[in-house]
Amino acid sequence: MNDVIYAMWQATKSQFNYKMMALVFTPFLISIVFWSVITYFYWSDWHQSMMLWMNDLTPSSWFARGMVSVASGYFISLLILFMLAPAVYLSTLLITAFFSMPIIVEHVHYRDFRDLSPRGNSYFVKSLMNSFIAIGVLLVGWILGFPLWLLTPLSPLISLLLTAYFIQRLFRYDALSTYASDEELHQIVKGSLHKFFLLGIIAGLLQFIPIVNLFGATWVGLAYTYLALGELRDLRYTTAI
Repeated sequence: MNDVIYAMWQATKSQFNYKMMALVFTPFLISIVFWSVITYFYWSDWHQSMMLWMNDLTPSSWFARGMVSVASGYFISLLILFMLAPAVYLSTLLITAFFSMPIIVEHVHYRDFRDLSPRGNSYFVKSLMNSFIAIGVLLVGWILGFPLWLLTPLSPLISLLLTAYFIQRLFRYDALSTYASDEELHQIVKGSLHKFFLLGIIAGLLQFIPIVNLFGATWVGLAYTYLALGELRDLRYTTAI
């Protein structure tokens, strides 16, 4: 727990560096533009599909269906917008992992971990495969848990756990791939998965905080880099003794 808190504190301090501040806005703006275009083209299809699904759940009389259609039209619009918010947050994290993490890792290494020599092979293909796995688990979890989202109060918990998995899977590899060997990476993930997941839960909570959730991706990258490189330093120190 102390390692996670320390990583979060260091990330908060490093966030206000001019390089890191410059990284805050680019992934967010790209994500906003992407989802705005998608929404523009598919809003009607999304809305109509959910309306048909809602009408199948309503009573059979035409009067009841008409009343529900009017009420559910506004509800569905709000529901779509509500679901787009975490989509924007997660896509911002994904863009940050791909394009900003190399800069973040080098910044943190130069600032606080110069004693760590690079032993890894930062392959784009491996990073891409890791991202596909994270996205795949997230999508399957969303699909399987969709009935629970609508029919139970468990939606915040489901969203938080899926987001935590996605974040820790995405960022732990990118934070370690340059400096940790394959064996070191395996040992760190095996021994510190609970720390990565705890940080993922904390980072996942950002999706429920308006405004902060749209600009917190760089902070997440910094926190994971501090935690991962700290674990790597401890592993090498322990091995050397």
